[in-house]
Amino acid sequence: MGWRARRGRRPLWLASARRPAVCVCVLVHGSRAYFLAGREAALSVLQHSDFNLCVVRGTGPDMELPRCARLRTLQLVDPPADCHRSLRFLAKFQALQQCLASGGEEYVVALDADAVIVRRTEACDIEVALGGRPLGMAEQTGIRGCAIGRPELRDHYIAHSLRFIAPSANAPTLKRFRFFNSGFVVGCREEIERVTAWSLAAIARAPQHQVGDHMIADQDYLQYWANNLRPEQCATLSWEWNHCEQWDPSFPRPGARVMHFSNFCNGPTASTLARMTAARSGALTRWSWRSVLRCAREGLGRA
Repeated sequence: MGWRARRGRRPLWLASARRPAVCVCVLVHGSRAYFLAGREAALSVLQHSDFNLCVVRGTGPDMELPRCARLRTLQLVDPPADCHRSLRFLAKFQALQQCLASGGEEYVVALDADAVIVRRTEACDIEVALGGRPLGMAEQTGIRGCAIGRPELRDHYIAHSLRFIAPSANAPTLKRFRFFNSGFVVGCREEIERVTAWSLAAIARAPQHQVGDHMIADQDYLQYWANNLRPEQCATLSWEWNHCEQWDPSFPRPGARVMHFSNFCNGPTASTLARMTAARSGALTRWSWRSVLRCAREGLGRA
């Protein structure tokens, strides 16, 4: 093997080097179902990594998280009850701002409340995945069950994200374009600070975040940052970092590192919570869908 490390591991000469600190930021607010889902996301971080965890939460039920020196909980100012629904997703940037101010970690991860880490993950894995770039997201390659791929998603980006955020900007070529999904976002501290500050300033200047029937949310801003503003600075992470049934075939696949139970902004259901619990415990790949749904009906992870 010589000096080369096995894939995903540090070279032997770095084995004793100081591991960089990582903090995972999880935003939790809204309905009780989001708090139950956010609890699974938080527990997965504590279970499958030695990362610090910052839960930024709105008003809601006790998440019953264990006492842990790696955990810090911050309070989010809840969006007004009658606000446009986009503000509930754009609050991710407020959560990141609070997370950054509360600690000094070298790497920051934004993990959606409906996503769980499902196997051991360390700082060296993040460094390998980023490949020297300051930001990383996985590509959403399409939508299962319909003929939508990168060309159609690029058209959607042009018609909605670019039209709202920068109507005079040109989209990247199809070869260079990536429809990044924001369920898992990782970056070095400086880049997360940059994209957070820029996004919050742009959001404050913008009108109601809507183009036609499409809500403009955090993902639109992150995609514009990665595709138009700093296209050479964002690594396209492999599928394992954001494995989702909405776009990945053969879900759940062995080898996933993060499973994302996106419901396309419709919120977690009892089935979602049951599957998150199973995935976090390593049981999802062994359970049939029928078993998971039966557990949901019996009350596992009631919403």
